[in-house]
Amino acid sequence: LLGDPALGMSFPRREGGLALAPRVLAGGASLEAKGTGLAVAEGGAVATVLLGDSTESNTALKVSGSSLTLAKTFAPKPEGIQNGKVLVHYWNDKQTGVMSAPFSSSDWLIDSVAIEPANAAPGDSVRLSILLNTAYAKISVTGGAAFWVVGGATAPLFPLENQSALVTEDGGLHLHTNGKVLLEVPAGDLAGPHVYLGFRIIAQVLDDQGERVKTITDLASRTYSLPLSELPRLELPVRAIHLPIQDKLGVWVLFHNKGIGAAQGFKVSLTRDAESQVPVTDTLPYAGKLGSGRLDSLFFSLADSMLQGRRMRASLIPSRDGELAVAGGSRDSVFRMTSRRLSASEDTLWLDSLRNFLALPGSGADPRRVYAETVSVASLPPHLAPAQGTPPFKAFRILAADLKAGALVFGRLPDSNGLPKVSAAATSADASSAAAAATAPAWHFRALDGQAWVKLDTLTAPENTRLGKGFTEGLYALLVNRDASPPLIQLSSRGQALLMDDYVPTRTPIDVVIRDGEGVDLSLHPPDLASRSQSLDSANHAQDAGNAFPTLARLHFIPDGKALRDSITITARDISGNTATRTLVYRMGDELNIRNLGSYPNPFADTAVFVYSLTDYCDRVDLKVYSRAGRLVRNLEQRNVVGYQEVLWDGRSGSGNNVANGLYFLKVTAKAGSKESTRIFKLFKKQRK
Repeated sequence: LLGDPALGMSFPRREGGLALAPRVLAGGASLEAKGTGLAVAEGGAVATVLLGDSTESNTALKVSGSSLTLAKTFAPKPEGIQNGKVLVHYWNDKQTGVMSAPFSSSDWLIDSVAIEPANAAPGDSVRLSILLNTAYAKISVTGGAAFWVVGGATAPLFPLENQSALVTEDGGLHLHTNGKVLLEVPAGDLAGPHVYLGFRIIAQVLDDQGERVKTITDLASRTYSLPLSELPRLELPVRAIHLPIQDKLGVWVLFHNKGIGAAQGFKVSLTRDAESQVPVTDTLPYAGKLGSGRLDSLFFSLADSMLQGRRMRASLIPSRDGELAVAGGSRDSVFRMTSRRLSASEDTLWLDSLRNFLALPGSGADPRRVYAETVSVASLPPHLAPAQGTPPFKAFRILAADLKAGALVFGRLPDSNGLPKVSAAATSADASSAAAAATAPAWHFRALDGQAWVKLDTLTAPENTRLGKGFTEGLYALLVNRDASPPLIQLSSRGQALLMDDYVPTRTPIDVVIRDGEGVDLSLHPPDLASRSQSLDSANHAQDAGNAFPTLARLHFIPDGKALRDSITITARDISGNTATRTLVYRMGDELNIRNLGSYPNPFADTAVFVYSLTDYCDRVDLKVYSRAGRLVRNLEQRNVVGYQEVLWDGRSGSGNNVANGLYFLKVTAKAGSKESTRIFKLFKKQRK
């Protein structure tokens, strides 16, 4: 009732101080609490004592002289060390208040907390550590977990993913995170950045001989706060020296502000020929203002000779010491590149003797300079072959990061004299190019073994689209694909193959297996599932994770059971662009029934095949053959079956003798737990003459 608007009382405010004695029970059974400085001079109160996950007591108290006292005796007394809290609500007829204090928390075990490095800023990776108080000789700490979040003057909520295990190498005196953790930069402006830390540790209670008598697995600390650096913090990425396709010859040096404040007035230097005794260094000032979390770059002009095996190294120079934190220099970059300025047909980068080239999309396009490194490809997947010759063959590692869509295209120069003709599939699709696209080769792009490959497909282009969103950096080669076989799609339920109009029990998964000897494309063109009667999403179908191009892929689909008859259509594509589609119409039902019972041939001469379908999974199915007189001739049994089934009968009795000509009855009984279904079918034997 405290804070009930009907009583005219607001929710209690936290006012007053609560002191506990002792803070650590240390095996004792009594706890005293004294509250002072209360907002209520005279009134009532109730104290709730929490110990672990249980409520030990709710004790009525009196407020007098803006203070109160509480004496609590635990029966039985707590064993070892436990977390607890005393929570006090107090009131008079006009206002209410609340105060609390913890006891036996891990605070008394922790001497200090720290981050390494101590001058870290948001965006840095740090190691979190704690130093334990050595006064408690009968306590040993074996590990635990650390929690962290970056915020301003007040602590935000701790994200669930921001936690790391604590480890120790000295028996529990020092604990630290197993590795470095990232102090993420919060969104928006942040004044007075702090990292807020919390800990849960695993403690061992020891006896006088140092033997463990109890383990406490979840000992929690209060929230600690440590200030972070507010300086702008510049850092060069791993690949700081960048060569995008552009209209000028040179390199870009990238830098990132991972601090809170804005960086300005600094310089960037690029050392050329860094391994020589007399290196050459160019220095450029950054004229702008680089805000927190922003990435920018400066351009350094170079000659072609500097791209032939010369080491380059970048570094950052602050304006004045103490105004800018700078994190190291760049990794050395070495290029051995072919540089071509593409502006006309004669400037194309020829890829092979078949007259395939890399060019601009049209005569009106701005000139671009492309950087390509010649490499030798010694091995290929078995379904691919070089367009000309055999491995090893020449390919190009092209640096094309940040390339806009359509900035460069592949094409082939016609055998007759004339200008290069760009593949219709690589240019914008319009009415004039639609006819040419039907016969033009299509360029495909995909990731394979961590590299980027381009192949010249021998099949007709399925879509009149350009090559993705432009090229990405990687290895490019002209390849001919010899794989023309689409993937194989199989459907089953509980280990039994599903056929058209088979029954599937409700809440039972349909398993989809996709096989392809060269690899199923799960990365760029993942399998698609569609249903006639229900919407498919991650809630009712799931795909196995793992290799992006496996030879066998599995998907799991669970029907929602809302329709008695539904269909599922699976479309899958292999890494060569071959597509397969399969549709299954299935029925749903919870009742156990035997459907489509029959035998072929009927009449039979020597052997008969019994066929039937089950609407649910069955533990056991008995197929009994009776004579016209009702005598049991043969009993055939199946276990753990579902769906469509075929059972062969060799025309012999249980003793192994051939049965005589005449009329017989097949009785099929299916059992699934307490459910049972039976059907009878007539069959005839007619001996051959």
